[in-house]
Amino acid sequence: MKRIGITLMVIGICVGIAGAVLVRDELPGWTRGGSRMKLAQPLAPVHACPTLPSQPTRVLFLGDSNMSGVRLGSPLEAFPHVFSQNAAIEIIVDNRARGGAPAQDALSQAQQAGDSTVAVLMFGTNDADPRGWLSPKEPRTLDSFKADLEQAIAYLQEKDIEVLLLAALPSGSRAIERRIEPYRNAMRSVALRTGVAFRDPAAAFQPPAEGGAYLQRDALHLNARGQRALAKWLLECFDNSASDMSIDVEQAA
Repeated sequence: MKRIGITLMVIGICVGIAGAVLVRDELPGWTRGGSRMKLAQPLAPVHACPTLPSQPTRVLFLGDSNMSGVRLGSPLEAFPHVFSQNAAIEIIVDNRARGGAPAQDALSQAQQAGDSTVAVLMFGTNDADPRGWLSPKEPRTLDSFKADLEQAIAYLQEKDIEVLLLAALPSGSRAIERRIEPYRNAMRSVALRTGVAFRDPAAAFQPPAEGGAYLQRDALHLNARGQRALAKWLLECFDNSASDMSIDVEQAA
């Protein structure tokens, strides 16, 4: 009986340690103004970014809440609008992004839009079920994720719209990052397969903000600083769209 008791005690200790590690990995790196990002080396670019014409042009944005700005209360706070307001040319934003949208929504978002010159797509966070065991949802398979994107891209290409794919944004916890990472890589593989451009927005947040954060406290959604950092980076992706690069990231902290 004594041996059984010791065995049970050891098992209990191991389970406790495993549980502590599990909970630790779920916790965000909270700091002043939100959460710190868990940043890794940005994925390598694929193909050149689309070149925006010198005349006024319409840019279509397809994605989720980080693109729609719903968590900040207005699309005017989201990076697509900030991007357009700081470009050297007149950009008309057609932002069809929706909070909670997976890649499965990409085609319907595109079909609801008018004619555009360029489309920017950013999906993967909701497909990954980032909350894992804390959520009743199930992640979408990578094959389905890729097929959803390829269907939307084919539709856009038929309309002669150039496409830029963006990887899902970095998050604020180790556990969430492990869940999202396969979808970030899958987005890049779709770009290689379809011949469209790909960029990893993780580059927008390096080096990390000192004394502040790019994410809200939920570790998934950009705060105002993060939105402005992403807008500034996106301007740099397009060769002739940058003005004086005067976006003040810290102003939005």
